[in-house]
Amino acid sequence: MPAIKTLLVLTVILLCAGCAGAPAPSGGDNSASAEAAASSALAAMDGGGTAVPVPSSAGTAKPGEEPLWVRSPDRVYSTSQYVSAAGYGNGRTAAEKNAFANLVSRFGQNIHADQTVVETYTEAAQSGSFRSWAGGTDVTSTVSVSNSLDTLVGAEIKDHWFDGKSTYHAVAVLEKTAARESYGSLIRTNQVIIEGLTAMSDEEKNSLDAYSRYRLAAVIADMNGSYASVLSYVGAEGSGVDLKTLKPGNEYRLAAAEITKSIPIYVNVSGDRNNRIKSAFSQVLSKQGFRTGQGNSRYVLDVNCALDPVEFPGQTNKFVRYNIDANLADNGTVLLPWNIQDRSGHVSVEQAENRAISAAEKKIGDSYGEELARYLSSLLPEKK
Repeated sequence: MPAIKTLLVLTVILLCAGCAGAPAPSGGDNSASAEAAASSALAAMDGGGTAVPVPSSAGTAKPGEEPLWVRSPDRVYSTSQYVSAAGYGNGRTAAEKNAFANLVSRFGQNIHADQTVVETYTEAAQSGSFRSWAGGTDVTSTVSVSNSLDTLVGAEIKDHWFDGKSTYHAVAVLEKTAARESYGSLIRTNQVIIEGLTAMSDEEKNSLDAYSRYRLAAVIADMNGSYASVLSYVGAEGSGVDLKTLKPGNEYRLAAAEITKSIPIYVNVSGDRNNRIKSAFSQVLSKQGFRTGQGNSRYVLDVNCALDPVEFPGQTNKFVRYNIDANLADNGTVLLPWNIQDRSGHVSVEQAENRAISAAEKKIGDSYGEELARYLSSLLPEKK
C-alpha cells in the first residue's frame, strides 16, 4: 500500500495539469486545476503519506542559509533515484502547492486524461466492474487508486525553508523505484481486466453488453496511457510492463463502433403519421451506428404516438397535443424509457397536427439522440 500511496495524488495532479495547458516555469504559478489537485494532495498528507528515504546530502542548512535544493533540487535529490522540483509562495501551503505543480511539469504535458475518462474509470472501480473481469487477479490496488484519485498522496514534500522575509520554499519528491513498482502493478492489473472484457464469442459480440465491454476497455486503456507516460519517465525496466504492447483507447472504441453495426434494432411505432415518427427514430439509431432490424430482433424500440385535439376557450386556432413514449428493450426488458409531450396550434386541426408532428420529429432528433448517446456511454458491464 505505501507504493500505491506514492502513486495516487501525483496521478491526479498529472491528469489535471495535462489538461490545463503548459505549466509555468519552476517557481511560477500554475493552472487552477493543478493547484486544486495539489490542495487535495496536501489535505491527504495529514492522513499519512509514506516517507521516501532522505538522501544523505539533504542535511538541514544553517539558520538563515538558503538550502541547496531551493535553486538546484537535483543536486540534493539525485536524478538516478528521484524526480524533484522546488516551489515557493507567500505561505507554507502555497509553496507546497507550487512545488507539486512544478514536479508535475517535469513529466511534460502528455501525462493527462480527459475528466470523463477519469470519472468513468473511478465509477467502474467503485461499482465492482473491475473485480468481475479481473480473472482472479487481485484488483485491490487498482480499486484503491480509483476510489482515492483525489485524496491520497503520490509525491511527498521533503523539506521547507523560510527566507526570513516573506517567501516560503518547499521541495516535492517522487522516488522512482516506488513509482515504477506502483505504476507497473497498475498497468499489469488493468491489462488483465482489458483482456477479460474483450474475450468473447462471436455470438456474444452482437450485443449492447459487448459494446459496453469494449467502451470500458477503451477507458482503461486511456488510463494506462497516462500511467505508461509516468512509467516511461521513471524507467520501465523491472516493472513487468512492455510499453510497446499497450494499445491506445481509440483502438477499442473503433471495435465498439463496429459492434453497433452488427446490432439490429427493430423500430415498432403505433399511432404514426406516414411513418414520420418511425423515420425520426430510425435516423437517430443510424447516427449511433445501429442498423434497422426485423420483428424478431433481440432489441426493439417500441414507440407509441398519441395526437389529441385540445380545446382552449376563446381561441380561434385549433390545437393538438402530442405524447410520445419510446422504450428501448432487450428481449422485452426495458433498457431506456423516454417520453416527450407538448402541443402545437394552427388554423385547422390538420395543420395543427402536422405542426405537432414536425415539433416531435425535431425533439426526437435532438433530445432522444442525446439521451441514447448518454445511455450508451454510461453502460458498465457486469460479468454474468
